[in-house]
Amino acid sequence: MHDGDVLEFIVVTIDDIRKDIQRDITDIIDAYHLNISFSQVADIVYKEKDQEDFNNLCTSFVSRANNIEEVNSILEIVNRVWNYFPHNSLSGLSPFEKMQQQKDK
Repeated sequence: MHDGDVLEFIVVTIDDIRKDIQRDITDIIDAYHLNISFSQVADIVYKEKDQEDFNNLCTSFVSRANNIEEVNSILEIVNRVWNYFPHNSLSGLSPFEKMQQQKDK
C-alpha cells in the first residue's frame, strides 16, 4: 500500500452468498426451461436424506447441458446450493454453517 491508499473490508454474509446462488440457479432454470422452481430446489436440499438426493438434483440440472463446460458450470452452482442452504439433517444449518460452528468451538 502507498500513502493515501484506502483498504476496504467487505463483509459478505451467508444471506449475500445465498442471494447470489439463488440468482444463479434461477438463471439456469430459466435458460434450460427446467420444470422446477428455486423454492423446490431449496426444499429438496432441506429434506435430503442421503447422497442419492444430491445425485438426483445434479442430474435434473445437467440433463439439458450441451457440453462438458456447461455441465461443470451447472454442477458448481448446484454444489453451492447444497453447501450453503439449510439441511434439516443438520438442524437447519447448511454444511458451511455447520463447519463454521465446529471451527468456532
